[in-house]
Amino acid sequence: MSRLIVKGLPTTADNNALRTHFGSRGATITDAKVVFKKGTAVGTSKGKSRGFGFVGFKSPEEAKEALHFFNKTYWGTSKLEIEIVEDNKSIQEQLQDGKALKAKRRRKEGKESDSEEEESNKRVKVLKPVHLKAIEMQKAKNKATKNSDSEQEGGDDNTEMSDLEYMRAKMKRRHIPEETDEAPKEETPQETTQDAEARKQAEVIDQVMETARIFLRNLPFSCTEDDLKTEFSKYGVVNQAHVPLSNDSKTPMGVAYISFASPNAAVAAFRAADGSIFQGRLLHVLPAVNKRPPQDLSKASFKKLRNKDRKEGAESREFSWSGLYMNADAVVSSLAARLNVEKAEILSSDSSSNPAVKVALAETHVINETKGFLKEQGVNLDAFSPENRGPRLENTLLIKNIPFGTSVDDLDEMFRPCGEISRLLLPPAGTIAIIEYLLPNDARTAFKKLAYKRVGNSVLYLEKAPNGMWAKDAPSGAIAAGGPKPVEVVDKETPTDKVAAGEEEAASTLFIKNIAFSTPEAKLASIFSSLSGYRYARIQTKPDPKSAANRLSMGYGFVGFDNEEHAKDALASMQKYVLDGHSLQVKFAQRGKDSEPGAAMGQTKTTKMLVKNVPFEASKKDIRELFGMHGQLKSVRLPRKFDRKTRGFAFLDFVTRRDAEIAYESLKHTHLLGRHLVLQWADDAAINDIDALREKTASSRSTNMPTNKTKFVGPEGLALEELSD
Repeated sequence: MSRLIVKGLPTTADNNALRTHFGSRGATITDAKVVFKKGTAVGTSKGKSRGFGFVGFKSPEEAKEALHFFNKTYWGTSKLEIEIVEDNKSIQEQLQDGKALKAKRRRKEGKESDSEEEESNKRVKVLKPVHLKAIEMQKAKNKATKNSDSEQEGGDDNTEMSDLEYMRAKMKRRHIPEETDEAPKEETPQETTQDAEARKQAEVIDQVMETARIFLRNLPFSCTEDDLKTEFSKYGVVNQAHVPLSNDSKTPMGVAYISFASPNAAVAAFRAADGSIFQGRLLHVLPAVNKRPPQDLSKASFKKLRNKDRKEGAESREFSWSGLYMNADAVVSSLAARLNVEKAEILSSDSSSNPAVKVALAETHVINETKGFLKEQGVNLDAFSPENRGPRLENTLLIKNIPFGTSVDDLDEMFRPCGEISRLLLPPAGTIAIIEYLLPNDARTAFKKLAYKRVGNSVLYLEKAPNGMWAKDAPSGAIAAGGPKPVEVVDKETPTDKVAAGEEEAASTLFIKNIAFSTPEAKLASIFSSLSGYRYARIQTKPDPKSAANRLSMGYGFVGFDNEEHAKDALASMQKYVLDGHSLQVKFAQRGKDSEPGAAMGQTKTTKMLVKNVPFEASKKDIRELFGMHGQLKSVRLPRKFDRKTRGFAFLDFVTRRDAEIAYESLKHTHLLGRHLVLQWADDAAINDIDALREKTASSRSTNMPTNKTKFVGPEGLALEELSD
């Protein structure tokens, strides 16, 4: 627990003194409260302290450290006694268990208590004093004398009364209820306090089930949204954790909203977290009301309904386009402006090239240029890969589908009213931008306000940036815009040079297996750095499924040297070297064969590539023209159905693996006729199996074909004739 109760405080101690005393060790104090007597001025010199108080810490570890350090110590002349405070929930459960035990004991001893009460009453009657009995007898005697006197006086008066008057005087009035046909009203029992509390609790649970949101109070001011997500994710999937900030100081207000993916998770969090201790404070959990009252959309048009659905689901929707999506018109306009030509000349069909292929090549050029600019600004491009499906950054947005001609000043003027901007990047082509706010709340405001906003002849697409996008050495607080660069024609490197460079690099690189998963990369580098010719050491990692910010070791890595001789010496000296209890297995790396056995299709780099999501209108010539600009092709296969229509995928075979890698890196974000080309490395064994299966199917069909002669049988089972085709 992260909350302590401190007993034996000096009478002069107040909240500030208590916070200062326990914060002297450097711990983060979230709450410090001295309990004063009722009716006194709390926290002033006139207040009368009860001699104890409470201290809350950021983490349970800090609370335990303070307990061990300050317990049994002296503050002035007072000796402190410190204990860990239990959750309010556990205390209430103990009290309820105690009450239930007492009630059960009373029910069990009910008969004995009744008999004891009767015996005590008898004892009181027997032991009643004698003078009390005398007093009661005297009172009864006086009352009888008074009644006799009144009867005598009444008798004198009645002598003058007639018989009828005397009879009327002796009569008593009594009310006789009238008989009615109505049924008697049933008496409704009054609602008990327990029933009222149960009914109220049921209404609260229904409200939480309806909204799947809870409202938190009494939070530490140092609490962040990530802390809340981590704490409440144990109850279920948390869609959003929102900490409101004050308008003036932009600091937390001590409250928060938690939205869950399922109502059951919200109810579980509501029941368990109310009264619990979080970062040294007692939480108060309430049901949250709906964000906005429902609007009457019965008379709204289809366009308004569609825009409303888009904006409501934009923040949680998984986008179907790639991370570096660009408007095709903006790409062509940017390229035409730098070439000083008209767009019609680029899209002209007079030449032998297909206009769709021209647009795809232009997009590829702009994307590669954009990737280079973002890399210079400290952006990790690996975060944009489709495999990175982890959590997103709450304060960074990707601005897509920007029309051509939009400047940094235009974007700053558009997004600045939503909050203070930390970084704004606009690549030279001006087709995509990245904006980072200082506060996540400002980014959410911009997302809700500007998503699907029409700018010029385009509609802005906003997306939360992937986690891990910013590198550690990325410059902060920069508003950068790359000016338009002229299109340069660069001589392509010949495939033979690429192969030679790859072979030379492989000859001087060692492949290290059987590395312990707990071994860091720095430790592997430390044992190889003493060898001559050492260049680098790298351990292959993969994303952690539990935390997108972390990466896990895959148990193998690579160590590079200056030349092959130094690599051979390292191989001989480091073979079977024991590191963290694991005997290292060292051998030369083989390009294209260094993947782990059993790797899934699409992970092993070969000369063959599978292209998915190919438009049905694209031809084999278009595919060859597009991919042939980035490497030399041996063959292109575009499978078709029986009606001669394409099946939506293609197989490519390059001359060298280096050409295939260049084409893969250049075209993995490219669109052809509006479709994003999905590239994947093909498996040679799988392709060979497919070819063998096709040959087997073709041979089986040929054996089952009818012969050139067919025998017809008549109604009597006689052969009539044999006809040839």
